Amino acid sequence: MPDQPHHLIPEEFAGNEWLVDELYEKYRADKSSVDKKWWPIFEQMDGDDAVKTAFEKLQSSQTKIGEALYAQSQAEGAAGAQPGAEGAA
Repeated sequence: MPDQPHHLIPEEFAGNEWLVDELYEKYRADKSSVDKKWWPIFEQMDGDDAVKTAFEKLQSSQTKIGEALYAQSQAEGAAGAQPGAEGAA
């Protein structure tokens, strides 16, 4: 789940940033999946191009990190599955 930079989330949600992040993600995917009471907050966040750019960059970075971690785990798994790997250490 992407994390919003804390300065983008209104202060009244302090301690619940994870919830706001999750709801904002749902809102961006399908506005109607989020209670209408949240719309003005997310519209304000969406209206700020800097916020959108920061959020998109964060999502992109997290995707790249996730892909790199996945590739690393696959490589480590393949190395451990090779014959003779048990006593190689």
